Amino acid sequence: MVISKLDFSLMSWVEVTSLDDHVFFLNRDTQLSCSAKELGFMRGCVYFTQPNEMSLYKYDLEDN
Repeated sequence: MVISKLDFSLMSWVEVTSLDDHVFFLNRDTQLSCSAKELGFMRGCVYFTQPNEMSLYKYDLEDN
């Protein structure tokens, strides 16, 4: 999984290697970023679902 952000000073996409205190929640229709500490989730992770499944998957960006 590769996460990028737009660097406005360079006007180019750069790869993100740390989400700091944030987590991402992704599915086919929704993308959401929240504070991990406020929600009690593990920081630096991407949580996602697959179509037609009831499972929640976790990808730790810093540990690959």
